[in-house]
Amino acid sequence: MSLGEVFGDDAVARAYQRRPPYPEAVFKGLERRLVAPRIVLDAGAGTGALARRMTGFAERVDAVEPSAAMIAEGRGLPGGSDRRIRWIVGRAEDAPLDPPYGLIACGASLHWMDPGLVLPRFREAVAPGAYLPIVDNENVHGPYREEVWAITDRYAAAAHHPETPRRDRGRARVRSVHGRR
Repeated sequence: MSLGEVFGDDAVARAYQRRPPYPEAVFKGLERRLVAPRIVLDAGAGTGALARRMTGFAERVDAVEPSAAMIAEGRGLPGGSDRRIRWIVGRAEDAPLDPPYGLIACGASLHWMDPGLVLPRFREAVAPGAYLPIVDNENVHGPYREEVWAITDRYAAAAHHPETPRRDRGRARVRSVHGRR
């Protein structure tokens, strides 16, 4: 069994609820970054720790996860049966998607994906002006503050990629593949 296959085990899926929760500030930051359409892709959703909370501000959340056991567990957790969550068993690299997305979130999951496949796919699926936040539930910097988000926004865009940086109301924005906001 490979390390990734362990997530298909029902016992591992049940244990996921014992992981540290995402700080409230993470959800406030995600909500501020959601653009039209107010539809989110949660890539590598696991049991939906992000997806189940993002229904509070998104019209729909497509929660893509390769483990059917993780999805089954997520559906049984608080908020997991919300009609705004569309649970999709599959890998972010090739699962059926319904873009455009006003936000594509990866919660401690991007490292499990093939970047050569998934990043171009995200670029095609993201709405103009949308973000791809990569969040984690480990806080090594102390309490989240607005100052941390400001620094993240300022430096997140890679300056050596001319198609990426864009300044909008003092915040760095990621331009779409088509060059529109």
